[in-house]
Amino acid sequence: MWGEFQWVPFPTKTANFSGMEVSVLRLRSSTLWARGANFGSFDIPPRIITMPYVKRLAIMYENLGNLSSHYYDLPGFKFLTAVVGLVIYDATDVSETKSPKRLNIALMGKSIRVRFDHVQVPKGRNSSLLKCIRFEPTSGPVELSDVVSHGVCSSKGLGHFAIAIPIVNSTTLSPPHSPSPSPSPLASPTRRARRRLQPWTWWVVGISAGVVGFILVVSISIPGYRAFASRKIRRMESKSEKAESLDTRWIGDSKLPWATMTRTQAVNLETDSVP
Repeated sequence: MWGEFQWVPFPTKTANFSGMEVSVLRLRSSTLWARGANFGSFDIPPRIITMPYVKRLAIMYENLGNLSSHYYDLPGFKFLTAVVGLVIYDATDVSETKSPKRLNIALMGKSIRVRFDHVQVPKGRNSSLLKCIRFEPTSGPVELSDVVSHGVCSSKGLGHFAIAIPIVNSTTLSPPHSPSPSPSPLASPTRRARRRLQPWTWWVVGISAGVVGFILVVSISIPGYRAFASRKIRRMESKSEKAESLDTRWIGDSKLPWATMTRTQAVNLETDSVP
């Protein structure tokens, strides 16, 4: 890991933050792009750019520990791990009076991997029911995905993550629902999350449109240039055919044009009579 690492202390005397962990890693955007970073529970791959682009950035890692359920709750699911978070800020101009700007990311390579230790499946439950939960940093829709491997989740974005299992209600499995205080059911944000385009999609569309436009311009310009050059050559050939051709002779080391005859005959003043 390349960068400046810093732990963030908590005021434990005024509030109970026992079990929580926060740390910050400052590094250049070029370093994150070339090497990635392994920070806390997150394995960040190379080929990541921030949106908007900044020269320096600060990656903040959070582990809410025993207070995970106090800050995050998902109706119909039970957390099996602590909630961990990954957020990136602009660290180009850091001052005490200016709040840092939160950044988004675009992945051009592999996905971010989130590792959870000591994931214990409840007795009598199948590990295939485990789900990776992602809460977006801006309190947006909640995303559910399958666990990549035991205790490992994969994501294309930032936010707070946890592994959860559906709660069993008597003999049936209750689907994700929303209690009365919740503004909207869970299924609706999930559908919106699937429909919403990821940031890297816009990069692919823009690059593809640029390549197609460049090919069209080249395909139109080359025939036009050839036609213009052909017309110019024909005009030059036509002028050369109408012009009088001259012979050439060598005089010393120089090759000079030589006329076979002169248009005006010279007058010999000694022999010819002058009228």
